Amino acid sequence: MGKKRILLINSPIRLTQPPTNIPYGLSIIAAVLDLEGHDVVLLDANAHRLGIDEILADIADESFDIISLSGLVTTYGFQKKILPGLRGLFPDALLITGGGCASSIPEEMLTWIPELDLCCIGEGEKTIVEIVDNSDDRNFSDVIGINYRNNEGVIIKNPPRPYMSEEELNTLPYPALDMLPMEEVYFPNSSIALSAEAFGAKRRIDVISQRGCPYDCTFCYHIVGGKRVRFQSARYVVGMIKHFRFRYAIDFVTLIDENMLANKKRALEFCDLYEEEGLADLVKWGTTSHANSIDPQLLKRLKECGCTYLEIGGESADNRILKEIKKNTTVDRLQYALQETIRAGINPVMNFMVGYEGEDCQSIYETVTFWIKNGFKIYPFIITPYPGSALYHSNMDKILEQYDGKLEDYILSLGDATELTVNISRFSDPELLGLRELMAKGDLKRIMRFSEQRGEKITVNKADNGEFPVGNKGE
Repeated sequence: MGKKRILLINSPIRLTQPPTNIPYGLSIIAAVLDLEGHDVVLLDANAHRLGIDEILADIADESFDIISLSGLVTTYGFQKKILPGLRGLFPDALLITGGGCASSIPEEMLTWIPELDLCCIGEGEKTIVEIVDNSDDRNFSDVIGINYRNNEGVIIKNPPRPYMSEEELNTLPYPALDMLPMEEVYFPNSSIALSAEAFGAKRRIDVISQRGCPYDCTFCYHIVGGKRVRFQSARYVVGMIKHFRFRYAIDFVTLIDENMLANKKRALEFCDLYEEEGLADLVKWGTTSHANSIDPQLLKRLKECGCTYLEIGGESADNRILKEIKKNTTVDRLQYALQETIRAGINPVMNFMVGYEGEDCQSIYETVTFWIKNGFKIYPFIITPYPGSALYHSNMDKILEQYDGKLEDYILSLGDATELTVNISRFSDPELLGLRELMAKGDLKRIMRFSEQRGEKITVNKADNGEFPVGNKGE
């Protein structure tokens, strides 16, 4: 196996919004392959907003041994359309895909897209090296963590690859930002409206320092990162941020972990090192947390070391719904998380959804009341059963019913949960969309009127006067 010429394509996503997030995972794959001595080209079709015809025209005169696509399941339509064109231009190239799409529906992708040779499932840093090493004879029988089409055209499912250990994560190369259009695209689109500092950012990057999530939220899936939480060391992450500060003069970092505060000791160590390296005043940052991980002492230290916002998953302000979706928290705990985050001087950001299976007018009323009391103006996402999630499997009958038995049509319709793709709620489509508009307007009167028309009585808590007990952890 000699040096290979490899094309990595970052699939376009969220085309109605500017590209603000770098393809972090793919840029690490690029760095891994570069260290292996291969000739790597990273084509960021999302950053440049390239259409399929433009991509094919740009690479028509090139030569590649391996072409790998990457993207969430919402990029399935793009991948299905471009792969025949890639096969036409490069009949002998190995065509593979990885990331969220390949990890959640690998067998379906290989069935529905005959030009596709292989799906890399889960973490790809070790798998991609073995794929390339075995690409000459196309014998992938010993490569774990893949589904592939063998030389006879039969789809083979190999055993899953164990998730990387923390020690292994600390040996990964930094993402190959030099292969991305940082100056042309990503830095000009640095601003995100999550805090004043994030909004004013001019040279922001994303960092993922954690893999895995221990929670069982029914709307989420854990195929790529698994359930076992693994953190890169604080020293590794701070060292990487310092490196990119010197290399690119970055002024803001978005730590898009599942829950950075899950390990308090490690979070405090990160803060200490961040401060010691002189980054606290130079590179502000924001991150994520589960409501249950909020701790006043930790929040105080985060603020001292440059943290400006925390994204905290809310989802619903009805305890019954939170239990139904296995959020493993309560409304009181959400309120406590908000209070303590604000008290620490950090901006809390909460996302909510509408359209749950068991949701009724009472649930919606309680959620909107929670928003009003906390001064929120929120346009909720619509709950969407993404492939790999518990909701996807439990609602397959509804999906197939609403798409005339054609699962691929459903996959092709998937977006970023801002539009209704399948309705799993007890409301009709017009009712659900109308309720979302009423929620966004905070129109409790019309929500109550609609409830009466449906014969549902909303119970208003008379003690609910907008005051919340300070210091109540909601446990």
